Amino acid sequence: MANTDFQPWFFSGVEHQSTIVITCEHASNHFPEELFWRLGEKSVGKVRQQILAHQDTHWAFDLHAWSLSKKLALSLGAFALGGPVSRLICDLNRDLNDEDWCISEIEDETLWLNQGLDDNERESRIEDYYNPFHRLVTQVLTQHQAKLLVSLHTFTPNYRGRKRDVEVGILHDGCIDVAEHLLHRMQSVGFDTRMNEPYSGYEGLIASARRHGRNFDIPYVEVEIRNDLIASEASCNQMAHHLAHALKAWNEAEFHG
Repeated sequence: MANTDFQPWFFSGVEHQSTIVITCEHASNHFPEELFWRLGEKSVGKVRQQILAHQDTHWAFDLHAWSLSKKLALSLGAFALGGPVSRLICDLNRDLNDEDWCISEIEDETLWLNQGLDDNERESRIEDYYNPFHRLVTQVLTQHQAKLLVSLHTFTPNYRGRKRDVEVGILHDGCIDVAEHLLHRMQSVGFDTRMNEPYSGYEGLIASARRHGRNFDIPYVEVEIRNDLIASEASCNQMAHHLAHALKAWNEAEFHG
C-alpha cells in the first residue's frame, strides 16, 4: 500500500501562466524514517552512519538545484516540481529497468541501504516515491497545456579527481531546436556551455524529461549547471535570470514569432 506522507515538492511561480514546466528530480537529500524501520535492528546502525556521511554530498542530491528551480519558476511564472527523497533511495531520472535506478555502490563502497533489496522493498519505493512524482508531472503538464519541459540538474566541478571546465550543459536526445537555442543564449552571456556535456542525453540520462516530453509530444531538454556557479544567493539569482531570459526568448520565437 502506497505511503502518502511523502509527496513531490511543488512550487508555483507568480501567476503561473507560463507554458514551461520545470522538473528537478534530484531536489532532495531526504531519507524517510520508514526506510530505516524496514531494515531491522541488525542493519540500521551502519546504514545510518553511511547515509550521514554522504547526505550533504552530490551522491545524495543535486546541490542548489532546487533553489535554482524555484527562482527560475518565479522568473517565468511557471511550475516547478521536485523529487521529495534522495536519489540514493531511487533515482527519479532513471527508467525502472535502468541498473542505476537504485545504485549499489558509492565511491567504490557498498551502499548498505540498497543491499539485498527484495521485490517488496523495490515495489514500496516505486509506489511511495517514484510513481507519485511522475503522476504529478503528468497532471501539471495536462492541466496547464505545457509546451516545453525543462529538467534542471547540477553537477560537480570535479569528478574522480578530474576538473570539469564546462559550466552549463544542455542535454538532449533529439529536440535540437530548443537545445541549440539555449546553448547559444548561455554562451552569449559568457558561460562555457556545451551540448551533451558532462553527460549525454543519448545515453538514457534524461529519462524523466524524455518520458514526459514524448508522452505529451512537446519539446524537452535537460539543463545541467556546475554547482559551484550557483552556491551563493546572488549567483543563483543571476543564473536564474539568464536561464529565464533564454527560455522566454525561445517561447516567444517558437509560439509568437
